[in-house]
Amino acid sequence: MDKLHWVTSTLGIVLALGLTRLLTTGVSLFRVRDQVKMDWMAVVWAGSIFLLLLQLSWATLYLAQVDTNWTFPKFLVVLSEATLLYVAAALILPSHELRAGETLRDYFDKDGHWAVAVVAVYKAVAMLMNWAAFDAWPLTRDGAVNAVLLVSATAFGMTHRVRAQWVTTLVFAAVLVGAAFLIG
Repeated sequence: MDKLHWVTSTLGIVLALGLTRLLTTGVSLFRVRDQVKMDWMAVVWAGSIFLLLLQLSWATLYLAQVDTNWTFPKFLVVLSEATLLYVAAALILPSHELRAGETLRDYFDKDGHWAVAVVAVYKAVAMLMNWAAFDAWPLTRDGAVNAVLLVSATAFGMTHRVRAQWVTTLVFAAVLVGAAFLIG
């Protein structure tokens, strides 16, 4: 097995864990939907993290084309991206099934909002990684998209006003979905 297979195998495992975590928690929330009050902001962020996990999974297909000289430090940086997304996936929704009277908003205010901070760190690491390792200059269309995502996730964490949080959440989700499906 060459270095690239080790890199992609390890990334695949971490990304699959994040996807599994979101899917399992999503099914748990669906089961108790009549007993607990949902918070759509948390659901939108969970969907955004799901899409980020899929995008990074898709990007691993191109690792052989962009770099053939894998070193352990490069591997650690790419692994840190996958790990950050796993942590975001683990934090965004509760790991336990909510009980009657509990709300998704209460969980999101306590722990889930930290997932958004982790997403902001992920976007910063991704931008630096793209620039340093792959010579992808930040002042491109993709760089601009990543900058908007970084700024909106950071802005979310800097406000406690629900309306401002909704604006930053919807900007993040719209740019992410637009970039994924329109840009490619």
